[in-house]
Amino acid sequence: MNIGYDVDGVVVEIVKPMVDFLERQNIVVPKYEDTFTPHLTRVWKCNEGEVYRRIGLFYESPAFKELSPVEGVADAFRNLFPPHTAHGITARPEAIKRITLDFFEKHFENYGEIYHLGQNGDGSLTGRTKGQVAKELGLDLFVEDAPHNVIDVASYGIPVLLVSRPWNISFDLLEGVTRVDGWDDVLKYIKEGIK
Repeated sequence: MNIGYDVDGVVVEIVKPMVDFLERQNIVVPKYEDTFTPHLTRVWKCNEGEVYRRIGLFYESPAFKELSPVEGVADAFRNLFPPHTAHGITARPEAIKRITLDFFEKHFENYGEIYHLGQNGDGSLTGRTKGQVAKELGLDLFVEDAPHNVIDVASYGIPVLLVSRPWNISFDLLEGVTRVDGWDDVLKYIKEGIK
């Protein structure tokens, strides 16, 4: 099976550490649990320029280089890759590609290729969407946490496992989208076909 996965929020625990980092910088933002949408302008109540300034501060900090994998992902990767083929697809900017690869090399033996979609400083993508890349790669399944990406990938007929996070709890599932609580559920879905 050709399996794709998002990076931030799916493989890398990023929101909690970023919120903690910003608090240490005296930038008050709502807690992880109160992050009700992936659109941080709405959560943080500021414009996109300010959102990406804050994210940029985090990217440049030592805290960003010390991020941890989400619970269960290391075991899941050991069990899935091989025999399955892995493809990470992230909206992270190209400027932090080396840091992203260092993270994967440190924590995983097999993780496949990582595709950076090259997010601009304003949050827009420089090229293709996750759905377009997933289709080009011929993915059989994609693991994601952001509703807008779920909609995009599913629109290409690719089944999506939506990892439950505070920002997607109110998302109504589409055809071909299955909610999972974490990587244990991802493993069960793939190994046993649980839907």
